Amino acid sequence: MNSDDFDQRLTRQPLRPVPAAWRDELLARAGGIQPSTPLFQLSTFNFQLRQWLWPCPQAWAALAAVWVLLLAVNFSTRDRSATNTASANALPVMPYAWREQQKFLAELFPPEPIAPPRPRVQPTPALPATPRSELRFIARREEEIA
Repeated sequence: MNSDDFDQRLTRQPLRPVPAAWRDELLARAGGIQPSTPLFQLSTFNFQLRQWLWPCPQAWAALAAVWVLLLAVNFSTRDRSATNTASANALPVMPYAWREQQKFLAELFPPEPIAPPRPRVQPTPALPATPRSELRFIARREEEIA
């Protein structure tokens, strides 16, 4: 059956109304559903998160767990008193250390002297684009004249 034939048969078929009992039952069920706001927001968040992690959610979850574990270990093993005093004492020394390092590098790798610019060479003019036979003819005439 061709799709055009199907469309024509479908347009000729009359629409039947929905039975009243079904209509009342469907409307009653639809009216009784009231989504709670937190559940709806959580569902939207889960949907967006699922779309973002779609290619392989287990790999993303494992990666997130590893990062959380690393951050927890990092913050738990940090000694706050030693870090604060060391950073406070190191701040004034930094510009001096930077200058000393630059001097040391300049001694190790002296700057290369700048080479003078090369003179531009003018290309020699090419011979005129004439057949070689004419050149021979001109050379013979010059020999005859001389």
